[in-house]
Amino acid sequence: MHAWARSVPAEQAAGLERQPGVKIVRGPGFSSTLLAFNNGRKPFDDPKVRQAIAAAIDSQKLVDTVLRGQGKTGSPGFWHPDAPGADTSLKHSFDASHSAKLLDEVGAATGADGIRVLNGKPMNFTLLVQSSSPERIRSAELIRDMLKAVGIGVSVTSMDSDSLDAKVWPEYDVAKGRDYDMSMWGWSAPVQLDATMLAAVVDSDTVLGRLNVTGTKDGDLDRLSDEVRAAPTLEDRYKVLGELQKQVAEKAPFVTLYYPDGVYAYRQDIFDGWVYQDGTGILNKASFMEAAAG
Repeated sequence: MHAWARSVPAEQAAGLERQPGVKIVRGPGFSSTLLAFNNGRKPFDDPKVRQAIAAAIDSQKLVDTVLRGQGKTGSPGFWHPDAPGADTSLKHSFDASHSAKLLDEVGAATGADGIRVLNGKPMNFTLLVQSSSPERIRSAELIRDMLKAVGIGVSVTSMDSDSLDAKVWPEYDVAKGRDYDMSMWGWSAPVQLDATMLAAVVDSDTVLGRLNVTGTKDGDLDRLSDEVRAAPTLEDRYKVLGELQKQVAEKAPFVTLYYPDGVYAYRQDIFDGWVYQDGTGILNKASFMEAAAG
């Protein structure tokens, strides 16, 4: 192992902890893993369908199974509960019966094979996932089984990252559209460290909403996105950010599944002065500053 800090998969952490001279540090990680919907494609243009899918997902099971407990369940408002400006009152609610009720309300009747039919079409969808991520593949498989329980059929399709990006975020330009039903997706930690970035994720303007890979178009989200960018003070910005989180939770343009913890391994016999910072891990300037006297 090299002398510098390295992020390690959760499943390898236990083995590394048994290695002489190796120390493991864990803490909140602000990277997110999402179930993204193509909001411009039926039936994902209907908030009730998206809400029904969200309610059918047991995100705590994903954390316990896929992350081995080393992470937090996603907030329906997207913002990590430890990130600045988070509305910690927002909690994901796994409720399969509520999911079924919402599907009944939109007229999705159960077919002979157990798959619901909506507007004459079976609710069979493709879920794209990166072949390079065992964590996301396993999450997609569990989500497939959870949605089957409420009458939604899911086919998990694994593809290389470049091919998946070309479907979800072609040329990294949301103005070029998208071609998918659902996809495993995620944003890196820095997105959670800037209050205006949630606006970039949901704003329908393809310039201002440069991260809007779901094609979300909603007047309330656009208005609040404008307000969070225009807020004159940080306090005002966090207040509007809280309102935006509530609207994201209500509209469910995507499902925030979980936030993996940061898990870092290092050789403590070489350097043991690392300082963990939420969302950024142990490689930061605080680790290289002399401790204050007193």
